[in-house]
Amino acid sequence: MVHRADLQRILLDKVRETPGITLRLGAEVLDLAPSPYEHLVCIYQDENETGNLHCRALIGADGVWSKTRKIVPRHQNAHFSGQVAYRATIPIDKVAPRWTRDSGLWLHSNSHLVHYPVRGDRELNVVALAEEAWQDETWSAKADKEALLHRFKDWPSDVRNLLRLPETWLKWALCSVDALGPWTHGHVALMGDAAHAMLPYMAQGAAMAIEDAIVLARHLPGDVKNIPAALRAFERSRKPRVSHIQSIAFRNARVFHYTGVPALARDTVLRLSKPARMTARFDGIYSWTADQ
Repeated sequence: MVHRADLQRILLDKVRETPGITLRLGAEVLDLAPSPYEHLVCIYQDENETGNLHCRALIGADGVWSKTRKIVPRHQNAHFSGQVAYRATIPIDKVAPRWTRDSGLWLHSNSHLVHYPVRGDRELNVVALAEEAWQDETWSAKADKEALLHRFKDWPSDVRNLLRLPETWLKWALCSVDALGPWTHGHVALMGDAAHAMLPYMAQGAAMAIEDAIVLARHLPGDVKNIPAALRAFERSRKPRVSHIQSIAFRNARVFHYTGVPALARDTVLRLSKPARMTARFDGIYSWTADQ
């Protein structure tokens, strides 16, 4: 329940405080070539120049539409799920208190809605997810508010009134990358969404990327000799956990959007289940530490 921009700002501040890190914005990797010293020559282009960097490894953390993934043999392209997510934030003082006390999850046929407070309870984040054929290889695109309201026309009126509040909505196609595919090749490795983009039905995509970074750092100390072996060890250590969580997200994508008798059975189970027992099912996800 942290706004993504706030998280990125925290990480950026840490980068700037850490010696040995050079941050190059707006730079694109054009090509890789082996060097005589068993390392890589990374050819990049930014707004000012085409340059070369000698590096010991290249870590592709470049998202669901990763270009680095194409360097890894037998890579798999991102797969569109047939669903899209609409997202907007609303100043907290514009919504009724009932929406701001806690996280909310609303389930409906072929769609669902999530809302929760962010930015120190100053804003309410609203995410509406629905089955739709729209695809676009962008992080987000402007959405038509009226089209969104039409898609949720069968929902309760209080939910529709909430959806009317934001002036601007963004949407993006929900895509995934099979976590069981290859992550490494020689001195090149993938992490985060580039390796295992998952549907947001467990809200673990960014969390898995951060975990990847922690584990990768442990496998790549400054004095590591065999980098390809270290990257393979990283992949072996992370793949079981990430693929397990990805499978839960896939399952939730089906369960959340049930219709008819399956939806009735789901709702009955939810109604009869104790909250503590339901949350305990995910202790293995939320209790993870870097020592595991």
